[in-house]
Amino acid sequence: MISIAPAAFGPPNKRQLAQLRKRRDRLSAMAKSVEQATASMRTLASGPGIPAFYIRNEFVNTELAAPLRGDPSDRRLPDQEDRPPAARLITPRGAVLRVFLTALFEAQARTLPGRHPGNKRPLASRDSGMVSWIDMLASGARPSGTGKHYMSVSAKKTRQMESAISRLAKEELVELPHAGNTGTRKYEEFVLMHEGGRRPHGPNVPYQVPVMPGEQAFPVPVTLFTNGWIHVLEDTELSFILMMAAADHATGGQSFGLLAENRLLRFGMAHDAFEAHMMLSRLGLVTVIPDPRRRADGTVEEFNAEGSAHPHMLGFVRSGFDCGAFTSLTAEIDSRLSLAA
Repeated sequence: MISIAPAAFGPPNKRQLAQLRKRRDRLSAMAKSVEQATASMRTLASGPGIPAFYIRNEFVNTELAAPLRGDPSDRRLPDQEDRPPAARLITPRGAVLRVFLTALFEAQARTLPGRHPGNKRPLASRDSGMVSWIDMLASGARPSGTGKHYMSVSAKKTRQMESAISRLAKEELVELPHAGNTGTRKYEEFVLMHEGGRRPHGPNVPYQVPVMPGEQAFPVPVTLFTNGWIHVLEDTELSFILMMAAADHATGGQSFGLLAENRLLRFGMAHDAFEAHMMLSRLGLVTVIPDPRRRADGTVEEFNAEGSAHPHMLGFVRSGFDCGAFTSLTAEIDSRLSLAA
């Protein structure tokens, strides 16, 4: 079962303090970029409009028909091939998951349900004034070097975008129609593919905007993008948000308990990763009601009598995304740091 000790909500320990300070520094470096990228997202949403944003279940949830390879557990995650795409795209500091979610959002903002979105949007800014892909990517990059070795922020963000698209191509979540070219041209006009990614038999199919109701898909708050959360949450937090949104939709908005085997085998999420998501509860994006029998050290009263701990009850707070992400996260980190002052 997922275990959250009440002590996790107390003052941060030394390790947590170091992590909070690093995150605060990264946020400070990204401040202007987050503002600009969020404005670009709002520009997309203010066109024809995007009343709801949907992701197909296969992106976050896998129902394995074949036996698992190896012996997966919280000490050893399922093989990469056995995890859903959302779990496979998690990287410590990369932008792969953010780029793919942004591509889905961009497609749905301008394409009717059931249609295949094209992609004429430039990778980097041009004189046309069209919002480019790197305009929607927040980064703490700074210009560096001099002369012929100078690299601008735009160049660094383009390189980051190219790296993300290359990884998505390996996962068969995008196709590269200009793969034979070199440089940036190779990644232009990439084609979005179905959220399920690599298939056990045959190639993936081109992406179509979900037709709702009728498809196995779940809604994600549009404000994840238009209020900047997509830029400031870490990959593990974004993956957890998607898991929560899917489960919330499946239960009709009711609180739910998540069994360890479902968390691990269906969503590809290890127990140790859960600590990173305590911030989501403090930010008001999720609710966590722990087993009342659980002590501060994580053990359970009368464990032998009851047999095992009950799963914590989890809830997804869609309205939590209505506030500005950068301000909310910065204030929460500062509050946590002040507890150790």
